[in-house]
Amino acid sequence: MKTENIDKLKILFDRFKTSRNYLERVRNSQFCDIAKLIISHSLNEKLTNGKLTGLIQIFKVKSSNSTIKKYLEINLPKQELIDEIYLKITSLDVRGYTAAGKFIISNMSEEDLEKIKTFLKLAFEVDNIEQATKLCREFENLNLPQIKPGIYSPWLHYINPHIFPIINSSNKKFRKWMDFRGNYSDMISQFGYLNQELKLNDLGILDSFIYFNLNDLLDKKDQIELLIWVMSLSDEKLSQFHQLTKDNKNNSAEIIKKEFNFRNDIDEESHIQRFWLLGAHTSLRNESDMRMPGNNEVKSSIQIDRTEYFVNNGFWMHDFNDRLKDIVDGIKIGDKVAIKSVFVKDGQSVMRIKSIGHVTGNLKDGRTLKIDWSENFEQFDVDFTGGYWSTISEVKKEEHISKIWI
Repeated sequence: MKTENIDKLKILFDRFKTSRNYLERVRNSQFCDIAKLIISHSLNEKLTNGKLTGLIQIFKVKSSNSTIKKYLEINLPKQELIDEIYLKITSLDVRGYTAAGKFIISNMSEEDLEKIKTFLKLAFEVDNIEQATKLCREFENLNLPQIKPGIYSPWLHYINPHIFPIINSSNKKFRKWMDFRGNYSDMISQFGYLNQELKLNDLGILDSFIYFNLNDLLDKKDQIELLIWVMSLSDEKLSQFHQLTKDNKNNSAEIIKKEFNFRNDIDEESHIQRFWLLGAHTSLRNESDMRMPGNNEVKSSIQIDRTEYFVNNGFWMHDFNDRLKDIVDGIKIGDKVAIKSVFVKDGQSVMRIKSIGHVTGNLKDGRTLKIDWSENFEQFDVDFTGGYWSTISEVKKEEHISKIWI
């Protein structure tokens, strides 16, 4: 394993955690519990070639509703259970994580099918990496030709997302970059190490990160190009970088990190997408006087909710003079925003999300943002308010980001 790549991986992963693809995988992780239930019930009775085919077809990344329904009827014993699981999948609109490496399992003997059934049932009992490694190594020794890691690793992952990684062709370059070697059983501990370093509890998030990010980046011949992208260097520092690499023909990554204060550059100069909650109550007098900034809006002592006006006119502003200037001026194009209203109902604090959008412009007047607001947005309430009573608040908790913007 190339442990020298861990620092680069951590920074790339931090960027990924602010992306839409990250939020989508967090939402789609609900599929693991559904898939685990399907696998469990598929093993309750005799395992067949048709049921194994069903596990592939139901769990495909873009499996259609008709395909899911067809194979649920093959894999599950009772119509009531079939209807319940089908409703969960379709109502949540979640699907499996991988493409089908093989579409049909056929002509496997009853003896081999029984071995697979035992293997999957034992996977439900695994609770640590050592047990998982031993189980998979014993299964690998059986050398069943139709059931390779690309087929069974997603099944294992759905059973226990914390321990079992997904191994397929889409993460082959990543495994080479990290110098992961050996069979699937060997990679359980290698991915487990990354799981610990990235502070994850679901290896499916790492799978999504690899799919949407590193495969494209690692096509680049020079790893220094990856460092440039990560660091988002300013023109001045980029010029310094070129001189440094000219003077150091080995293009050492350690030299780059040392000279450019690697982590500090990321914090100060990167364009990481951030998330903001905005208040819409303002004392600006009325719609006719409330114009885009640069004008001297007239205030009254009465605060009025201007959500509709902001959304209809594609912007947001506040009326606190320079009090929030540094915060507003620091919001970047592409950042996600939401208009919120916090109030007390039946003795409990409630926060209502009234609109969401993303920043398309910042006038740098300390007051105004241009916003592309979502059309036909239906407001909803969330069950947390702590820290978000202010006119503008940054949202950093992953679970809050997920609930608001997903």
